[in-house]
Amino acid sequence: MPLDNQILGALYEDNLIGRDEEIFIVKYGKKEPSYRLVVAMDESIESFPWSKMDCYNYYKEFREELKTCIHEDELEWECRNWIRQKKTRQDSQN
Repeated sequence: MPLDNQILGALYEDNLIGRDEEIFIVKYGKKEPSYRLVVAMDESIESFPWSKMDCYNYYKEFREELKTCIHEDELEWECRNWIRQKKTRQDSQN
């Protein structure tokens, strides 16, 4: 599943990736929100936008955590939630 603001927004709004986990999501902005991944590793914390995630291990960990959160086919979940997020954004702009 590719990451973008639509997918991270759906995960954030549905609390699927919690704030007490090793990887979690924070939201910035209200009118046109963007999301950042936060990775807690050992005693350090890294935060970056999805478009700047350059470490495959973070993406792999994120995917593993996601698999435990959704209980359906990943592609079906992604398509349904991407469309829902896009529609919500379009509706809020009108």
